[in-house]
Amino acid sequence: LYTQRLQDFRQGVAAIARTTLLQHLSGLMTPLFQACFLVALAAATFLIGRVFHSDVTSLDLQWLFFPWIAATFVPALAMQAFSETPGDRRMELLASLPVSSLELTVGTWSAGLLILLSTLALTFPFPLTMAYLGHLDVGTALAGYVGAAGFLAVSYAIALVAAAMTRDPIGGYVLGA
Repeated sequence: LYTQRLQDFRQGVAAIARTTLLQHLSGLMTPLFQACFLVALAAATFLIGRVFHSDVTSLDLQWLFFPWIAATFVPALAMQAFSETPGDRRMELLASLPVSSLELTVGTWSAGLLILLSTLALTFPFPLTMAYLGHLDVGTALAGYVGAAGFLAVSYAIALVAAAMTRDPIGGYVLGA
């Protein structure tokens, strides 16, 4: 009985995550989000941080600016997760599925986290650049990426709570930031 409920829960979460992920990927918001996130992080790291003028080959400057960039962009991804825009029937479609509200929430969070982790994976040229310029400590770089993934997971969950508390997407963004 317990394993059947767990399997039903996993199937419900997977269905919601798949639906939400397809909705994210079918629009222009996700590629625009990823491009702006990566450009802002690169500009902060290489231009503001002036990484080329230092003699240090580490990702410290990337991790210094990462929380600030993420705090700006992550609520933008989450702001429309639970919004009710006139003419948009996405929430009605998700609510009509035979899933619980917990499955709906976990599935939405999983889909957004997958997009955020793919955006984080697109920062792979930064450590490659640092490794080309000098000796990069791989263990420190991997630990930074694990920490960044955890930060994205938690900040996206907080932004989803903020988006669920408001009906307006802008209110969800402001509350989530």
